[in-house]
Amino acid sequence: MWNCPLKRGNSSYHLSLREVEALLEEQWGLKFSLGAISESQAPLRQWLGPVYRQIGEAVRRSCVAHADETRHYRNRSVYWLWTLTTDDVAYFMTHYSRGKGAAQTLLGDFQGILMTDRHGAYNDHPEAKHQYCWAHLIRNLERIAQCKGQAGKDGRRLLQIARMTVHCGKRYYRSERYRRRLFWLKARFYRELEQAARKHGDSKTGRSCRKLLDDFPRFWTFLDHPGVPMTNNAAERALRPYVIWRKKSFFSQSHRGDCFRPMILSVIETCKRLKIGVYQTLRTICAQGMCDGKVTFRLPIPEPQPLPVPNS
Repeated sequence: MWNCPLKRGNSSYHLSLREVEALLEEQWGLKFSLGAISESQAPLRQWLGPVYRQIGEAVRRSCVAHADETRHYRNRSVYWLWTLTTDDVAYFMTHYSRGKGAAQTLLGDFQGILMTDRHGAYNDHPEAKHQYCWAHLIRNLERIAQCKGQAGKDGRRLLQIARMTVHCGKRYYRSERYRRRLFWLKARFYRELEQAARKHGDSKTGRSCRKLLDDFPRFWTFLDHPGVPMTNNAAERALRPYVIWRKKSFFSQSHRGDCFRPMILSVIETCKRLKIGVYQTLRTICAQGMCDGKVTFRLPIPEPQPLPVPNS
């Protein structure tokens, strides 16, 4: 059963293989070579397969999901680790591309509301069901606001409206007053963007404003679907443990490692969301896999709850 503490230490506690090797010897008196530790990923990858697919199917049935991606290295080659996450599940996938094909592989038949950070690979998802992150918008406007002259003045005005929108958006569900204010801010924000785009022409500021005008409908999806958040923080938090692991473990060195990492991360992060024990879950999966090779264990993932109906 050494697969359980070994692999949980490797992924949940961000230990490198050498650190796992040292932990096994110091804590349990077990001596395994680095090659043996790496080889243990092969059977565990097969055992994790059914649970990994369950997580993928569950996240694609959800009403709202957050998507994001970060760099994933194999030796000196750059790949990408993608995530699609909800409050209950976190699904990860490695891919050689950051383009639309990879995004479509991640989303599959997902038909819910998608929250992203304005990366164009997700733009094949229907506009009416696509929400852009306001935190990323504010960061973009802060860069414009730091410019000198008229561009800086226009950027600061747009930034003020964006911050007021986020402030009202957090209180949007409390009363009709905040909803009316949000529609007023939406119209004001559009007018200011149009004026800035005309005023600054083909400058960097003008191009940024025209791009925001093109993206404008995707910033306001939350108004038509109460319960949809305004930021993509959930996906960024899901990726953070992997980013820490990546920095400490010298990336992956093989295709097997590229396949193993998203599986183990999906199981661990989903267990955390469901508030069930990661160690006991992996122990059960390993025990079933070693007994007859057939893993019947499944995570207790709840059915997705529909979004509330917006007020007329």
